[in-house]
Amino acid sequence: MKKCILLIRVSTFNQDLSQQTEAVKAEAIKDGYAEDDIIVIEDHESAIKLNEEERNGLNRMKQFIEKDKSINCVYVYEISRISRQAKIVFSIRDYLIERKIQLIVIKPYIKVLNPDFTISETSTIFFSIFSGLAENEMYIKKARMRRGVDKAKAMGRHAGGHVTFGYKVDKQHLYHIDEEEAKIVRWVFEKYIEGWSMRRLSKELIERGIYTCTFLTGVQNINNMIHNDIYIGSKIGREQIISKDTFEKAQKICNRKTYHGERQDTKRICKGLLYDRNNGYLLSVNKPSNVYFSKRAKGVAVSFKIIEPIIWDYAIKKYKSLYEVNTRERAKKLVECIIILSTKIRNAEEQIDEKKKQLDKLEERIILGKVNEKLGDKLGSQLNNEISELSNKIIEWKEEDEKKQIELRKINENMKSTIQPDGSVFYETLYDYKKVNEIEDIDEQIELVRQVIDKVILDRPSRNILNIEIHNKVDNEVEKLAYDTFRHVKIC
Repeated sequence: MKKCILLIRVSTFNQDLSQQTEAVKAEAIKDGYAEDDIIVIEDHESAIKLNEEERNGLNRMKQFIEKDKSINCVYVYEISRISRQAKIVFSIRDYLIERKIQLIVIKPYIKVLNPDFTISETSTIFFSIFSGLAENEMYIKKARMRRGVDKAKAMGRHAGGHVTFGYKVDKQHLYHIDEEEAKIVRWVFEKYIEGWSMRRLSKELIERGIYTCTFLTGVQNINNMIHNDIYIGSKIGREQIISKDTFEKAQKICNRKTYHGERQDTKRICKGLLYDRNNGYLLSVNKPSNVYFSKRAKGVAVSFKIIEPIIWDYAIKKYKSLYEVNTRERAKKLVECIIILSTKIRNAEEQIDEKKKQLDKLEERIILGKVNEKLGDKLGSQLNNEISELSNKIIEWKEEDEKKQIELRKINENMKSTIQPDGSVFYETLYDYKKVNEIEDIDEQIELVRQVIDKVILDRPSRNILNIEIHNKVDNEVEKLAYDTFRHVKIC
């Protein structure tokens, strides 16, 4: 008994397949096919975006034809249901002709093969005309869609596609700030300006469960976020999430870095902090001459041995004052850390449970012969390694959590308080400051300096006098002093 295939397609899930199916099935039954001899292939897929290999419906049709030699006819409602690309339409037609399988189009009625399996001349003409019309309609639709997208963007509306992290879209396609995501955006910019690398930010967000992508994709997402001026309200319809000043600071930091990071031999504690008052430019490092200098003519230049001790002493002083905090503020920070650690632990435990389920499914597939043993062992080993890594992280985080809990208990129970003149209560130092005066590692020194100093502005009113203006992050105060570079003493 001969069989036939009904190839049914609509572009979106909002469209109904039943009308096409009923019309095409009626034609097949009319041609003498019984219900049991009709194979229906229904799919929701685009005939514009997908090529022939990506079309699920066409692939299934070919699979049926290769397996069942009794299939001798394929029905479609209209030529555009095969594809809106003429190249694909003719490719499918030729595929069926080679196998002597009839192709019947319902609207307009086209029968490709004669009874002796030769190509009908009339059908060839109609086939060419209507496949061309289908393709032309595709181009018109694309142009119309493009105009619609451009119009929506000009009005500040969402026009489809990915919604930028930090925003959400309502039923009217208008953008609004997603407060939960916006907090993450502000936090990323804040930490990046403080000196965190994109790699460190990516790792932190993945560990918290905010990002579910790979590490490298996370780095790329952070990079895109840092460079995206949408967050300062640069596009119509997007509310501002961060200030323009914050965005510009992040860009300056980003422009000072290279893909591979700074070279070891140019690492200095003041690099990226010193500015020339007269021209506003950042001072560069000249390693051979041991100076920071302005590349502009008549700009400021100052030796390492003069400016670095001054900045280092100031940084130590401010670093210590940074930790003379109110116990309530410190406790709040500890609670936040504990919550973050708890989130990381919970997220990691969920990942472990999921990977264990994957292991169980993998073992089942190996037993059933759906996965060969060699590949199964490889995948199983990979999953076990991932579970082991997550388990080790959970141990680390639980240890860190215990330390935070102990510190929090000490604050609540054992810290000695001092009443300040303004009535506020301050507590004795919570840390030994890691003996900051003895720090020799350049990376630790740089990290400490950047925690407390925002920028340093320099100018030379005379050859031997260097005016220094230090802007700090601790209390936002500005300290001004003058230095005699000839006698190596502070003037004020």
